Amino acid sequence: MKKIALSLIATLAIADTIQDGLSYLNSIRENTGLNSLSLNSILETSSYNHSYYLITNNEVGHYESSVNSNFTGITPSDRMVYSGYNNYNTSENIAFGSESYIHAIDSLMTAIYHRFGFLSFDINEIGFEKYEDESYYYKSVYTFNMGNTNLVDVCNSSYGEFTGKYYYDVCVDKELKIPSEDYNNALNTLKISNSNIITYPYDGELNFNPVFDDTESPDPTPNLGISGNPISIEFNDYYIKDVTLNSFKLYDSSDNEIEVKVLTSKNDTNEKLTAHQFVIFPIKRLNWNSNYRVKSNFMVDGEELNKEFTFKTKSINYPLIEVIQNNQTLNIESNKEYAVSVNSSLIEKIEALSTKFFGTCNVDIFDVNTLKISADNKCFIYLDNDITINLEIVADDGLVAIEDVQITLPPTIVETPETNIVNLNINSGWNLLSIPVDTKSYDSSSFGEYKSIWMYFEGAWNLNPSMLNSGNGFWINASEDSTVKFQGDSYKPELSNLSSGWHLLGTGDSLNESNFESDDIVWIYRDEVWSLTKDINIGNGFWVKRK
Repeated sequence: MKKIALSLIATLAIADTIQDGLSYLNSIRENTGLNSLSLNSILETSSYNHSYYLITNNEVGHYESSVNSNFTGITPSDRMVYSGYNNYNTSENIAFGSESYIHAIDSLMTAIYHRFGFLSFDINEIGFEKYEDESYYYKSVYTFNMGNTNLVDVCNSSYGEFTGKYYYDVCVDKELKIPSEDYNNALNTLKISNSNIITYPYDGELNFNPVFDDTESPDPTPNLGISGNPISIEFNDYYIKDVTLNSFKLYDSSDNEIEVKVLTSKNDTNEKLTAHQFVIFPIKRLNWNSNYRVKSNFMVDGEELNKEFTFKTKSINYPLIEVIQNNQTLNIESNKEYAVSVNSSLIEKIEALSTKFFGTCNVDIFDVNTLKISADNKCFIYLDNDITINLEIVADDGLVAIEDVQITLPPTIVETPETNIVNLNINSGWNLLSIPVDTKSYDSSSFGEYKSIWMYFEGAWNLNPSMLNSGNGFWINASEDSTVKFQGDSYKPELSNLSSGWHLLGTGDSLNESNFESDDIVWIYRDEVWSLTKDINIGNGFWVKRK
């Protein structure tokens, strides 16, 4: 059994019912030549129990600790038996951070060890459930438990005295002796009904994910990083006993060979693959909406076998633009959605972004190298590694220069009498700051060049808020040293009615110990140094924990 944890932060929202997920997984299995799976309520219960355990104990992985709350069993098999499943020969897949059952399955199918779990020759039932909590790092856990009804039936049987070989330690009654013939027949019944060779993608697949995001644990390709979605071939060990790989190659629609890494049981450092499983990882991600051909050659039980099949990668429903150099300007139509592919030579994986805009700019991470964008005016997108993308609006014919388009500038700051002028110094890198004057809101784009701003309010993080309020602290990752001038009245934050827990606050006046309760814990971050102090300066952000 393979017990492997997958971490994935998903970005695409798809249908989210168990029946949708079951239909989707069965469509994959049936197209590869495998039997469909039925839902088992006991396995659903055990799946929910583990998803709930992981989030409530803030953990990841397949194992539980008996000292934690909501414990139902150390191993996946233990938890399924705890829920009432009468067999220990089971398997489990987990996806973290997905937004639907379909997307969780899609994500696991790009993770090769998990894929083989879903495409097993000897399972015929499954249960899966999710649990979600915004306070959990990944937000959600989707657990999938799988089993074989034939093995359960064997465990539910009674056997009189018999001679010969037998199995034990596989049922709830671990002392139960099962004739080896009965046990092997239970396993082989499903294998006999399935194809002797399966591939994924299957021949004629039209919706293959083009990328593997390198988040599977353990990592099947530790020296490769982001790559193309792996392509796999597996032989049914009921029909085929001995397999030797001669060649396994991938070609594009022009018949150009694509560089790949071959993974087999002989070079799998994690020792998860069997001698009947073979995989290639394209060194670079595959293209969207593109056709590919696989050609392979094996020696199978002493005879040569050629296996060829074709597939097509997913299509994007938006115009696709590629960013191939830093500080590249993209001309787009106003309020039209685009997919922007960022060349992997610039950034291997997009994990976070920030924007500065003059109007409305919507940017989402579509996948590890692709953004989904729309804007109604000029916009700048900042990625890690100091990568900048400039968006400029053009007319429908694409011939009108940006200078000819009306630009709406940020609101003008209303100046107050210069009796209270505060210069807020911002250093390159991370700063913990606050608005130093009393104003209802302040346009965050007025801070100049920055990579990201994070605000923590009422127990939740907010990335790149368009407006900031006095009294709230915020983190800003600035691109360069700068000074911002503020004019307005001074103020002190409201500290008397703080609830218990952590708060990120700011101040427009100096604070000292007299402003806090005696057991308040207060931290500031200034000049790249953390300090535990209740002496706070104007414009500082600070963390306070109220008991």
